[in-house]
Amino acid sequence: MSEQPTKEVSVSKPDPVTFINYWRQYAQQNKPVGFEGPEKRLEVIIRSKSGDLGKGFRAAPRETWDEVVGSLNAKIVSHVGNDNIDSYVLTESSLFVMANRVVLITCGTTTLLNALHKVMAVVEELNYEVEWASFMRKNFTYPLEQIGPHTNVESEIAEFNKVFAKGQAFIFGPADSDHYFLMVFDDIIRPAVESDCQLSMTMYDMDPEFAKVWYAEEFFPCGPETAKRRTQTNMDILFPEGWTVQDLQFEPCGYSVNSITNDGEYQTMHITPEDFCSFASYETNSQVSNLQERLGKVLSVFRPKRFTVACLLDPNSGIGESWKAGKPIGIEPESFPEYEVKTRMTNEFGHGYALRVFNYVMKNSGNGAAE
Repeated sequence: MSEQPTKEVSVSKPDPVTFINYWRQYAQQNKPVGFEGPEKRLEVIIRSKSGDLGKGFRAAPRETWDEVVGSLNAKIVSHVGNDNIDSYVLTESSLFVMANRVVLITCGTTTLLNALHKVMAVVEELNYEVEWASFMRKNFTYPLEQIGPHTNVESEIAEFNKVFAKGQAFIFGPADSDHYFLMVFDDIIRPAVESDCQLSMTMYDMDPEFAKVWYAEEFFPCGPETAKRRTQTNMDILFPEGWTVQDLQFEPCGYSVNSITNDGEYQTMHITPEDFCSFASYETNSQVSNLQERLGKVLSVFRPKRFTVACLLDPNSGIGESWKAGKPIGIEPESFPEYEVKTRMTNEFGHGYALRVFNYVMKNSGNGAAE
């Protein structure tokens, strides 16, 4: 997670949204190019043709996941697991493997969609079929540094649709500021109990005192040194009893942590601390009915000047049930009194699931939009 050198990129006829993002980086060409913190996210959910899923994806050997991760220009650094979930910390973020799904989250200039073909090879080898797949990412800070197929949105859509011809693409948020892209393939056989929730946060301009902790003269695996840093920053409040923590401190800077529970819940966070590209991310599949307490703790740790929160919810999840009942789910403006909402968007996809995206800035911070 260190600074990367600028390189020349040849791009022809980018789509309008990609062009806007290219222009934003070009307009700031006097500023250094830092590490691309905002992540790309790929999720594939499977079902059994026979009705018995068995071990599902977890039947695949470790070598399979090494190959999948290698295809996107990253490596597995460490692994922990329990009865319901395998957690891998990568050189560029995280991989979670459960019986019915794979979640790949990568940052930097990784070519995540290249891994989709490898994941599909696993699905075919194990004789399953896909019922849901999604690719999601925040707008890049340094779009000119990306490598195909991630140099523009049209290429990403084309790559996703090579595998899922009936995939659909969406954009959430202002094209010239903080926004998310989402591509979805939905082949869920309904009626069905759909109870998933995905909460993603991207945070910018962290408190400098917090950010400076995540520098090191050497690489530290999970152990006393990383535990000391978690305590120093009060990050431990995010890992109460029952959470297994797996973290890494990178050299010269940067930090990643995965944490899991025996019931298959996970949290993952990644930090890029350089002052000119200060960034952190947070994701969880929590099954609570209101996220205010959890997100309040996250914000108290990172203290960003601005952040975006995106919640993809199923109708039978704890969050989904609250939302259907007209109750707050903990991502609305009243949950964050120190921040003001800049934009908000809700998209209902049908079948009761939805994506809600809010952009926030700290009050009186003077930072009203993505730079």
